[in-house]
Amino acid sequence: MQKSIENQYLSESKSFNDSRSFSQQDKSLVQSYKNIQGRAIYQVDNYWIDSELQSKKIKKEKKIKFASKEYFDLYKRNPLLSQFLSLGRNIRFIFEDTVYEIYE
Repeated sequence: MQKSIENQYLSESKSFNDSRSFSQQDKSLVQSYKNIQGRAIYQVDNYWIDSELQSKKIKKEKKIKFASKEYFDLYKRNPLLSQFLSLGRNIRFIFEDTVYEIYE
């Protein structure tokens, strides 16, 4: 499921960048964007996806259940992640050469 969400994001992002006129779909993509620590984070359906996922080849992945002990331990070890974690329950982002997936 994650790959299909990321592929949808990538195809929407590509069509957005290639078009000079803004369609309704492009406008909704722009409204679903946040800048966190200098990186674009896009919302696709229920997920927030770090734009750096498309350009980096990272082999380490860590899945963490939202609001679990591991979730709070991650925050305690890395308080700067609060900006990512505050996005909600379904997030994919890169931190220190690891892709983190927070899921419900």
